[in-house]
Amino acid sequence: MSRKLVLILVFLLFCGPFVIPISRHATADTLQYDDFTVMANGSIYSRYSMVPPVTTSDNVTYTLTRNVTLYDWIQIERNNTILDGAGYVLTNVQLSPIGLEVEEVSNVTVRNLNFENSGRLVLARASDCIVENNNFTN
Repeated sequence: MSRKLVLILVFLLFCGPFVIPISRHATADTLQYDDFTVMANGSIYSRYSMVPPVTTSDNVTYTLTRNVTLYDWIQIERNNTILDGAGYVLTNVQLSPIGLEVEEVSNVTVRNLNFENSGRLVLARASDCIVENNNFTN
């Protein structure tokens, strides 16, 4: 074998386990989970995804950027927040009873989101919230 091939094989042997988990998001046939939380301070926390499926430029409006596959659910913990699904689909692989949880906040709007086998939208101890232009299917 050539020296170059041996170096590549040695690299893959020792570094492969560290490279493979990073690349799992790059292929369409692997499953990634997109659960995220809009934290009270406006930051986005994602337990499973390296790149959360949501973006914001003002910490008020959070817009989905792709279809979302959940393992658990999405949480909104910030007051005065808009979650715009932009027509994307929310699917839960665990069939959790919750797809989106809005709890102990006020003035939250959830719009333009398609819930497919993703559980319920839960508003618990929340006030002045608006739910508009969403679709729920099983």
